[in-house]
Amino acid sequence: MANPGKKSQGREEQLLYIIKHIPDFIITTNKKGIIQFINQTLISTDINSVIGKSIYEYAGKENSQIVKNAIIKAYDEREISTFEMKVLIDDNRIGWFSAQTGPVIVDDKVVAAMFIAQVYGIELTFIQ
Repeated sequence: MANPGKKSQGREEQLLYIIKHIPDFIITTNKKGIIQFINQTLISTDINSVIGKSIYEYAGKENSQIVKNAIIKAYDEREISTFEMKVLIDDNRIGWFSAQTGPVIVDDKVVAAMFIAQVYGIELTFIQ
């Protein structure tokens, strides 16, 4: 008889592979906006150094209220938010993102807000 645990482990490995290689950004945060998981970064920063930091650091001041409202809506209303934002990626690139945020629910409790974001444009800038 086949080992059901082995089958489940194979599915988990497949899912992790997909999440790591999907072109979209997948981020989960707690209610305060602290990053719990991220599948990739646009900047040359190690993923592990981003986990535990505030999503607001990366979203920028001009987008902080949009991101905060999306987290509140996910946690308090258990609803999905859709929004676009422009973010300074590094010293010479600006990126435009389209994002959706929704609740991650486990045992009828919201345990995270999940952001799924897609870059739809990057512009080189020359800031002096």
